[in-house]
This record gives sequence, structure tokens and C-alpha cells, in this order.
Amino acid sequence: MDYLIGDTIRLRAIIKNLKGEEETPMIISVKVCKLDGTELLEATEPDLINGTTSQYYYDWKIDSSLKTTTQLIMIWEWSGPHKKKLLFTVVPEL
Repeated sequence: MDYLIGDTIRLRAIIKNLKGEEETPMIISVKVCKLDGTELLEATEPDLINGTTSQYYYDWKIDSSLKTTTQLIMIWEWSGPHKKKLLFTVVPEL
């Protein structure tokens, strides 16, 4: 999926245990990094979607210092050895 540099996008995650059931983590964070490991975002307190126990989001404005088409990775981490990762691409506005 492609997003425009400078836009605000909503990063989302639904946290589930190994049985596939939604589960509330004790600690949760979200990061966005370039593929070389350069960190663009680290948010340790994402928002919980109202009426849910394990559906989180974080609204992130894509860093305008990015000037060219760039692949990024979003990483959700929570207590224990759990992670969710998603690759996405940001592109400059024409």
C-alpha cells in the first residue's frame, strides 16, 4: 500500500493470543522504521479504540524529511515475544 509523504495515516493493530482470541497486553508500542533500521517513530502509548479491549491505533504524520519513494516497516510490539510487522511504501506528492 502506498501513502503520500506529509499525510497523516492511522496505524492499526488488533492484539490476539495464540488461540486467536483478542487479548489486552500489559505494555504495547508501535514503531515505524526505514528498512535500514532508521527509526522514524516510537510511540509507547497508542490509543485504544473505544468499546474494545485490544484494538489499538496511532495517527502518524509521515515524516516530510522523506523526499523520495521509500519502503517503511510498521512494528507493533507488546508484552512477551509478540510482534506484528507490516511493510508499506511512502511516495512524494506530485
